[in-house]
Amino acid sequence: MRILTILILSLFSLVSFSQYIPDLDGKLPEIVSTNLQLKEISEVSVLNNSFESEPNFPLHDSTFGFFPRMGVVTINADADPDLEIVFNSYNKLYVINKDGSNVNGWPIEIPDPIIWSPSIGDIDGDQIDDIVFSAGVQNPNGSIYAYSIDGTVKQGFPFTDAGRYPILPILKDLDGDGADEIIYTKRGSSTEGYTGVLTGDGNFFPGWPILMDHYPASSCAAGDIDGDGIIEIVAESRNKLWVWDAAGNIKSGFPFDLDPTDVELNSFAAPLLVDIDGDDQHEIIFSSHQPGGFTYVLSNTGELRTGWPKSTPSWIYGAAITADINNDGNQEIFVPEYAGGNQQIYGYDVNGNLIPNFPIYVGNGVANQITLADLNADGNLELICDENVQDNLGQGQYLGFTLQADTITDFPLEIAGNSSFNQFVMEDLNGNGFYEIIGRGNDLVTTINHTQLWNSDFSYTSVNVINPYYQINKKHNGYIPLKPVATSMQPVNSSAIIQLFPNPVKNELTFRGNTRGSLQITNSLGEVVKVFNSSPVNVTDLSNGIYYISSIYDSKVSKAKFVKQ
Repeated sequence: MRILTILILSLFSLVSFSQYIPDLDGKLPEIVSTNLQLKEISEVSVLNNSFESEPNFPLHDSTFGFFPRMGVVTINADADPDLEIVFNSYNKLYVINKDGSNVNGWPIEIPDPIIWSPSIGDIDGDQIDDIVFSAGVQNPNGSIYAYSIDGTVKQGFPFTDAGRYPILPILKDLDGDGADEIIYTKRGSSTEGYTGVLTGDGNFFPGWPILMDHYPASSCAAGDIDGDGIIEIVAESRNKLWVWDAAGNIKSGFPFDLDPTDVELNSFAAPLLVDIDGDDQHEIIFSSHQPGGFTYVLSNTGELRTGWPKSTPSWIYGAAITADINNDGNQEIFVPEYAGGNQQIYGYDVNGNLIPNFPIYVGNGVANQITLADLNADGNLELICDENVQDNLGQGQYLGFTLQADTITDFPLEIAGNSSFNQFVMEDLNGNGFYEIIGRGNDLVTTINHTQLWNSDFSYTSVNVINPYYQINKKHNGYIPLKPVATSMQPVNSSAIIQLFPNPVKNELTFRGNTRGSLQITNSLGEVVKVFNSSPVNVTDLSNGIYYISSIYDSKVSKAKFVKQ
């Protein structure tokens, strides 16, 4: 893989480094002049009042080129109710506790480099989460691995026909049997690629794999986009966007051809599936590039929405993210530019018009999906993103902006290494009611990978996070459910507390407190899994994991977290 390194000067005359990943054709983005304003390390540190580094962090390990990508995920991998952190570094996969210690049975080591983030889901229907990831670079027979939480490989894996540069596999239950299927893409040659679906035992799901016109461009997305109860799979080849039903039948109106001349191409920016206008039908949002960047909004029947695509001067590598920022029932769409120099974040309304205060200047380019979160619980979302930069002391940063284009207090957030391609991940690991923040950086000089964990004062019960993980959830399937509970709730009424016992629970959960009005249980994706009106409630049928009981009454929300074992 060809890599270009350039040298630029920061405000404080520190030499800074940026590194660029070529697109699918091996072409590097054009580098434009920069106005980079990287703060001096000592000054950045004193700003970070909302963040406290967890002892024993950052962790350091060897990496491989500009890897890993797309950030960490979390899983409950042991007997306690806390979540553990799952991440890759070169050819190892780690599962660690909040104190940085390894969970029993981890790390595991495999022959090939692991490029992309792992995905978390239950692939065999035993109600226990599994860990799925791809590995391989130049090896023509890249692999997909699946492991149980105890570090043992799942029967039927590794699957050894994932092609060169295997992209992040996503998870989705296609047939409603309680087990997630594994959806992946394979690079065949310069004129063909494949989208495949595996069952939890490593065999092909009926109807798959399917040939595409060209090699794949990004990870897939999956969900019911037209409300018919059937899951659709959305994939990008170099030149087209494809949609099939779960059985592998091409959906009417697809594939959508970007450009009949095949100059424009998809590359790395995965599709997002979201209802942007409140009509209970999902649209497909994706980005491409060459010579500049392009962002598309398609209906689920393959029609280009009026006002789209929108173009940007520079390439786009990061998946789009959306939110209804003005409560008008329509989603605004945010996409970042990638490359080096005067890069920006663009914000559009559903008709493709720039929204006030956008674009926002971000300097040296954003390679990953932006994290959208209301950090200070004031009802307004903020944007947090990686930046493709590292100074000569080995430090990089995450950037944070308000929707008014102001820098958020405590940002830029310093991290060891270049944060490019790594999601700003937010999760309450130990159930104390506050988010932990996990970031990653790759040192461009030493090729050392750094994993950083901060404690924060961001309240888990009142901070709204649109995408705590890359592509919405730990399955990375890019699907935002209709009217997700997580984004429709009002701030929690702190005087109304729900108490739960036992917690963790196996069979029957008892609760007391303010439980008037609508009662529901939601999973970690914000999906409603049970509705009820009295205590106790039987939760035997729920899969193991973290859930939330919510009572919504008179626009106030009481919310409590519990662990199902």
